[in-house]
Amino acid sequence: MPRLKLEEDFEKINRELKEAIDEIDNLISLSISSLESLDEGMKETIDNLNLMIYHKLKYTESLCINTIALQSPVAKDLRKIITILEILTDLDRIGRYAYDIFLEIPFFKGSGGVRKLQKIPVMSEMTQHMINSSITSLLNEDDVLAQGLILEDDKVDELYSELMREVIENIKKDSTTVEHGIHYILIARYLERMADHSVNIGDRVVYLKKGKTIIHK
Repeated sequence: MPRLKLEEDFEKINRELKEAIDEIDNLISLSISSLESLDEGMKETIDNLNLMIYHKLKYTESLCINTIALQSPVAKDLRKIITILEILTDLDRIGRYAYDIFLEIPFFKGSGGVRKLQKIPVMSEMTQHMINSSITSLLNEDDVLAQGLILEDDKVDELYSELMREVIENIKKDSTTVEHGIHYILIARYLERMADHSVNIGDRVVYLKKGKTIIHK
């Protein structure tokens, strides 16, 4: 009976995680599409999504804590719950960065220049793929998929560096683009950090599966 209850708890935790990542994925997509169109019309929807994600992650955290308190899991079961608790922090930060991207829209109003740097949507797509892969690796305890995230992160980092150079070149050509350039870099930085948190999740999955910690150079 205790084992059955523990498995039921894990199923509920996994279900809440899936719902949270769906909401985060939706938040990222809405923020990026709103940025591309310079449209703040989705503000109420995005505000609500941001709040829902916060409460969903907090609820999942409470499920994990209750499982530890009531089921007294040991060995790998305990390691899994601790891993999920750590991952919730990464998901919270990913969601916050996605919301911050939406808050950048006013800085581009009237510029007409937000479409000039096409690397932002590409970075967003790559980052979303990494986030979904990291969660899939967790739910399936797939350490191979988890370890592959570092290669995808290298590509995001490369794109970030390219965007930085592009912004600097634009500023050199036209000094009036300084403010917009700074906000482009901020948005790219948010995406780059989201990708980093996906790698963190992957690293935690490797620890869960193999009991070893990955140290990146």
